[in-house]
Amino acid sequence: MSNKSIEQLYDDYLSYTKVSDHENCEKIQEIIESIDGYEDYHPYNDELDKITNKIVIDYFNYLIDYYGWHGDWTLNIVREGMLNFLKGRDLFDIDRLDIIIFGWEKHALGDTNPRSEIYEEIMGLTGGYR
Repeated sequence: MSNKSIEQLYDDYLSYTKVSDHENCEKIQEIIESIDGYEDYHPYNDELDKITNKIVIDYFNYLIDYYGWHGDWTLNIVREGMLNFLKGRDLFDIDRLDIIIFGWEKHALGDTNPRSEIYEEIMGLTGGYR
Protein backbone atom coordinates (compact mmCIF):
# COMPACT_ATOMS: atom_id res chain seq x y z
CA MET A 1 0.00 0.00 0.00
CA SER A 2 2.83 2.41 0.79
CA ASN A 3 3.93 2.55 -2.89
CA LYS A 4 0.66 4.27 -3.75
CA SER A 5 0.23 8.01 -4.14
CA ILE A 6 -1.69 9.99 -1.55
CA GLU A 7 -4.52 10.29 -4.09
CA GLN A 8 -4.72 6.52 -4.48
CA LEU A 9 -4.50 5.97 -0.74
CA TYR A 10 -7.29 8.46 -0.05
CA ASP A 11 -9.51 6.87 -2.71
CA ASP A 12 -8.87 3.50 -1.04
CA TYR A 13 -9.73 5.07 2.31
CA LEU A 14 -13.04 6.33 0.91
CA SER A 15 -13.82 2.91 -0.53
CA TYR A 16 -13.24 1.25 2.82
CA THR A 17 -15.27 3.97 4.56
CA LYS A 18 -18.25 3.23 2.29
CA VAL A 19 -18.30 -0.39 3.46
CA SER A 20 -17.43 0.43 7.10
CA ASP A 21 -14.12 -1.44 7.02
CA HIS A 22 -12.66 0.36 10.04
CA GLU A 23 -9.54 -1.81 10.28
CA ASN A 24 -8.34 -0.96 6.77
CA CYS A 25 -9.41 2.68 7.23
CA GLU A 26 -7.18 2.96 10.29
CA LYS A 27 -4.23 1.39 8.46
CA ILE A 28 -4.57 3.73 5.48
CA GLN A 29 -5.10 6.75 7.71
CA GLU A 30 -1.82 5.98 9.51
CA ILE A 31 0.00 5.72 6.17
CA ILE A 32 -1.48 8.98 4.89
CA GLU A 33 -0.68 10.80 8.14
CA SER A 34 2.95 9.66 7.84
CA ILE A 35 3.31 11.45 4.48
CA ASP A 36 5.01 14.84 4.83
CA GLY A 37 2.61 17.65 3.98
CA TYR A 38 -0.52 15.49 3.97
CA GLU A 39 -2.33 18.35 5.74
CA ASP A 40 -2.04 20.37 2.52
CA TYR A 41 -3.81 17.70 0.47
CA HIS A 42 -7.39 18.81 -0.17
CA PRO A 43 -9.09 16.35 -2.50
CA TYR A 44 -12.57 16.84 -3.84
CA ASN A 45 -12.71 20.56 -3.06
CA ASP A 46 -14.13 21.24 -6.53
CA GLU A 47 -16.91 18.73 -5.93
CA LEU A 48 -17.54 20.08 -2.46
CA ASP A 49 -18.03 23.58 -3.91
CA LYS A 50 -21.07 22.34 -5.81
CA ILE A 51 -23.77 22.96 -3.23
CA THR A 52 -27.08 23.14 -5.05
CA ASN A 53 -29.30 26.17 -4.56
CA LYS A 54 -31.94 23.88 -3.06
CA ILE A 55 -29.55 22.76 -0.31
CA VAL A 56 -28.54 26.36 0.45
CA ILE A 57 -32.18 27.50 0.51
CA ASP A 58 -33.18 24.58 2.75
CA TYR A 59 -30.39 25.45 5.17
CA PHE A 60 -31.23 29.16 4.95
CA ASN A 61 -34.83 28.33 5.89
CA TYR A 62 -33.62 26.18 8.78
CA LEU A 63 -31.53 29.10 10.06
CA ILE A 64 -34.50 31.44 9.96
CA ASP A 65 -36.77 28.90 11.68
CA TYR A 66 -34.24 28.02 14.36
CA TYR A 67 -32.37 31.28 15.00
CA GLY A 68 -34.78 33.90 13.69
CA TRP A 69 -34.17 36.37 10.90
CA HIS A 70 -30.84 38.16 10.64
CA GLY A 71 -31.05 40.92 8.05
CA ASP A 72 -27.47 40.48 6.92
CA TRP A 73 -27.85 36.82 5.91
CA THR A 74 -27.90 36.15 2.18
CA LEU A 75 -27.85 32.90 0.25
CA ASN A 76 -24.25 33.64 -0.76
CA ILE A 77 -23.24 34.15 2.89
CA VAL A 78 -24.95 30.90 3.85
CA ARG A 79 -23.19 29.04 0.99
CA GLU A 80 -19.83 30.54 2.02
CA GLY A 81 -20.41 29.54 5.65
CA MET A 82 -21.22 25.98 4.60
CA LEU A 83 -18.05 25.79 2.48
CA ASN A 84 -15.87 27.32 5.20
CA PHE A 85 -17.19 24.77 7.68
CA LEU A 86 -16.45 21.89 5.36
CA LYS A 87 -13.08 23.00 4.04
CA GLY A 88 -11.83 23.63 7.55
CA ARG A 89 -12.22 19.93 8.31
CA ASP A 90 -9.48 17.33 8.47
CA LEU A 91 -9.26 14.77 5.64
CA PHE A 92 -10.76 12.14 7.92
CA ASP A 93 -13.54 14.24 9.47
CA ILE A 94 -16.86 12.40 9.39
CA ASP A 95 -18.83 15.36 8.02
CA ARG A 96 -16.34 15.86 5.19
CA LEU A 97 -16.40 12.13 4.41
CA ASP A 98 -20.21 11.99 4.42
CA ILE A 99 -20.45 14.86 1.95
CA ILE A 100 -17.73 13.44 -0.33
CA ILE A 101 -19.26 9.97 -0.31
CA PHE A 102 -22.99 10.72 -0.21
CA GLY A 103 -23.18 14.34 -1.43
CA TRP A 104 -24.68 17.42 0.16
CA GLU A 105 -28.19 16.16 -0.60
CA LYS A 106 -27.77 13.02 1.50
CA HIS A 107 -25.69 14.56 4.28
CA ALA A 108 -27.55 14.99 7.51
CA LEU A 109 -27.33 18.73 7.96
CA GLY A 110 -30.04 18.08 10.53
CA ASP A 111 -27.27 16.86 12.81
CA THR A 112 -26.90 19.40 15.60
CA ASN A 113 -23.12 19.68 15.50
CA PRO A 114 -22.67 20.57 11.80
CA ARG A 115 -25.64 22.91 11.86
CA SER A 116 -24.38 24.81 14.87
CA GLU A 117 -20.84 24.99 13.49
CA ILE A 118 -22.08 26.27 10.12
CA TYR A 119 -24.13 28.86 12.02
CA GLU A 120 -20.94 29.95 13.80
CA GLU A 121 -19.18 30.29 10.42
CA ILE A 122 -22.04 32.44 9.09
CA MET A 123 -22.04 34.62 12.18
CA GLY A 124 -18.29 35.10 11.76
CA LEU A 125 -18.78 36.17 8.14
CA THR A 126 -21.49 38.69 9.01
CA GLY A 127 -19.82 40.17 12.07
CA GLY A 128 -22.20 38.10 14.21
CA TYR A 129 -23.52 38.57 17.70
CA ARG A 130 -24.02 42.32 17.86
